[in-house]
Amino acid sequence: MRVFEMRHKARQEKEDLHKRKCEEIRIKLEDKEIERLKEKKKTVGKTDSGNRRI
Repeated sequence: MRVFEMRHKARQEKEDLHKRKCEEIRIKLEDKEIERLKEKKKTVGKTDSGNRRI
């Protein structure tokens, strides 16, 4: 393999790593948002149920 090809491959791997890391961070943020919405829904649901029983 020539030096040019090795450098190109290394650059490509570095870019791919960065893209994958960004994607993982985005997924984690989405998961946190989903969990927050689930907790909010649970809290609202309990409040509504309590009010309906009275």
